[in-house]
Amino acid sequence: MVADVAADRGIQRIAFTKSDRTGHVTVIVVGKIAYVRGDAFALHNYMEFTKAKSSRYAGRWISIPPPQNEAVAAAVTFSSFLHELQSPKLRAVRVLTGKIDGQKVVGVRSTGKERGLRFVSSLFALRGSQPLPVREKDVVPTKGYSSLVTMTRWNEPVRVHAPAHATPVS
Repeated sequence: MVADVAADRGIQRIAFTKSDRTGHVTVIVVGKIAYVRGDAFALHNYMEFTKAKSSRYAGRWISIPPPQNEAVAAAVTFSSFLHELQSPKLRAVRVLTGKIDGQKVVGVRSTGKERGLRFVSSLFALRGSQPLPVREKDVVPTKGYSSLVTMTRWNEPVRVHAPAHATPVS
């Protein structure tokens, strides 16, 4: 996942792999509307669209209004990204220190449970006067799932616009 997030807009470019097959999906949020475009594989397996909707909307921009877009728009804007990092489902297990890309970091490894699955989440921030987050890793050991989010280029402008001619979906 590669994302650029701002207060009222953001974009995520996601590559999803399952059983040696990879699909791609892009999520854009502008204001409160989520826009999604992806291949049928990623729409079905990652975004959890039905097979029929995945085939129908593959390769096309679709727009999803609130509140139906809550799961799709999660972590695409800055406030929703922070909400994901501060999940109340987590409980701290231990503090970690180390280096990421040569920079000293401090982190917290937590465990939690979501949808009946136990997961481990690690969040690392730069050590020093501006402890900005730099990496988050989530793992669901029993399902072989892992995700890695790297945070860079803090405070740069984010220029994201709503796609023209998106098909409305509810």
